[in-house]
Formats: sequence, C-alpha cells, structure tokens
Amino acid sequence: MPAPDLSPAPICEEIRTTWRPHHLVIAVLVTAAGFGAASWFASAGGEPDAQREVSELTVPKGGLAQEYYWSFKGTPEREERFEPIGPEADKCIKFEPEGVRITLPSGYPKKRVGTGLAVDLGIKGDFEITIGFEILKEPEPEQTGQGTGLFLGVDLNTETYNRATLTRGMGEAGQYTSWFQLTNAGPDKPREEKLTTFPTEAATGRLRLVRTEDVLSYQAADGTDKDFTVLDEHPFRKDDVKHVRIGGQTGGPEAALDARVVDLRIRAGSLANLPVSTASPKFESHGWLAAALVAGLVITGSCILGLWLFFRQRRDAEDGSSAPRPSEQAHPASPSGHISFPCSGCGKKLKARAELAGKKVKCPKCAKIVLVLTPEAAESNVPGM
Repeated sequence: MPAPDLSPAPICEEIRTTWRPHHLVIAVLVTAAGFGAASWFASAGGEPDAQREVSELTVPKGGLAQEYYWSFKGTPEREERFEPIGPEADKCIKFEPEGVRITLPSGYPKKRVGTGLAVDLGIKGDFEITIGFEILKEPEPEQTGQGTGLFLGVDLNTETYNRATLTRGMGEAGQYTSWFQLTNAGPDKPREEKLTTFPTEAATGRLRLVRTEDVLSYQAADGTDKDFTVLDEHPFRKDDVKHVRIGGQTGGPEAALDARVVDLRIRAGSLANLPVSTASPKFESHGWLAAALVAGLVITGSCILGLWLFFRQRRDAEDGSSAPRPSEQAHPASPSGHISFPCSGCGKKLKARAELAGKKVKCPKCAKIVLVLTPEAAESNVPGM
C-alpha cells in the first residue's frame, strides 16, 4: 500500500449540482414556445387573415335560431359571398383595415341607385339584420338631390319587386329614412310604397331591420353603445329574403358620399345558405377551443419535462447521483479519472482526481484532512494505509 504523502493537502472538490442562469432562460423560452403552440392550435384551421371574425353557428334566441356575423375590419379583399352591386361598384368599394369603404364621388349624371354589396344567406322566417356604420363625408343640404345616404336593405325572393331599406341619409339635415315597396300579385292589388324620415345628427351608429311574423320594424342606434330606437313599423310579407344589401346612393350630379360599414350581423329563424365551410373553427365550437388549449398545455408540459430530464442527465453524468445508495458510498475511479468517496469527518460526498489516491486532501465542508481511497480500497470500502 503506498505511503501517505505528507505534502500540503489539496482542497478536495465537493460534488454538487449548479443551476446556471442560462438554464432559466432556456426554460422560459421553452414555456413560451408551448403557450405559442396553444395559441396556434386555437386559431388553426381559420381563414388566413386573423382579424376576420366569422360566427356561423346555432344560437337559440327566441325564434331566431341561427346567426351569421362578419366583421369587415381587417379584410384586405372582397369575400366571395359578397357580390358588388350598383353603378361602378368595383371603383366605389374598397376593403380597408377599418371596414368596407363606400365612396360615391360627385359628377354622376343622374341619381345613382344603390352601390355596394349583396349577400344571399337564404333567410327564412323572422329575422334581425344589423350593420355598424360611419359617415365620413356627406354633401351639403343643397347638394343632396333626390336622396343621398348609406343604407341597409332586403329584397324578398318573389317574382314581383318587394324591397325595404333603412338609410342614414342627408336632407336639410342628417336623417334616418325608412322606405319600402311591395308589389302585390293581381291587377286589383296596387303596389304599396312609403317613405318616412326621422332627424339625427349621428355620424356613427347602427341600422337594424327586424321582421316578426308579417311586421317589419326599422330601428337605429346612435353611436356604438346606445340602445336601439324603433323608428317605424308596417305590415310586410313573410317570403324568404333573397338578398341583404348594404351600400350608398346619391341623389344627383352634385351629391357625393363617403361612408364605411364595419360589420354585419344576421339572426334568423333559418339561414339556408349558411357558408359553414368557410367558418372559423374558433367561433364554431367551444369544444375545439378547449381541445386546442389542452393540446398546447400538453406540449408545454412535455417541453418542461424534457428540459428537466436533460439537465438531470447532465448533472448525473458529470457529478454522479446526489443521493448514493449504500453500495455506492465509495467506488473506484470513473472513466473520467475521478474517485468519489465520503468524508470521514462530516460524511460529505467528495470527488478527487485518480492520481491523488492514497494521499491526504482537505474537505471543503469541515476542513478535516482525509485520505483519498485507492481504487482497490474503494472497491472493498476499506481505507488503505
């Protein structure tokens, strides 16, 4: 057995695990990636433009069993279901981040009939149709001609002409205008038509048409948070709605209009042409949203667990187990050229280079001078002399 070395004892290395700052940074980044995955799953399958909001689902509300909602905000191009209508529609309609803009310049040689968009959702039974609007610029009273403004309208799916509109227009001052024209079948039943105006100063607000049984109600709300006011009501036919129309009109060559529609909401007894295939899944099903969030959290948990196992393996590979079993209290030199053994004074597990076997070292814990076991002594767990 080699004689003990009487040279000054080196300080032995204490076996410990160190959690470095960059490990925390990595953990935070992995966690963020997991939550990012949750968000991606929650929105996956929707339309490419994340600002589009489509709600095409069954929502019981009295007799209005189905709902369709479309926000025009953030839509850079026309959605196929909305068809351009009216003179020079392609030039006068622009899809902007704030909504669909309807700009009707002056100089049109005669009264410009409705220029805008139409959509056919096969509305059956009772309905409630609402748009949000903004009037950006309108003509002076003397320039309005035969009626200028932004409108919401419905056309019935009948062989004869049957239409109703609610307009935010301009006469001598700002006004809401209700109008309808019904063409009854048979020579002894004349055409019905009526126009009524109501004053307003609102440049932003909402227009709404509501049919209950055979009565049509015209309603308006100034601003975005005011309650609706019923402006007018009259008997109306129960036929299906062929088109919902939104747009603008000018009353003569001097009239001009600049307005914006921000959204469209339709509730009805039935929407036969509901375009479910283009609906955004995050609005179609709360179950899908919950499943997506669970998937994202599972990914997050898996990443954190994998990160923990990675650093645990690195620690074990470099330092050995932090809680050695009895048979592992001392063992011969590892392939890395180190010997691990307990301090005879405080019991702290120490690690020393293999070439220090049989020499004395100083414990960094209790400062006791201890003997480094030789590989043979470590194997038998008997101190060498």
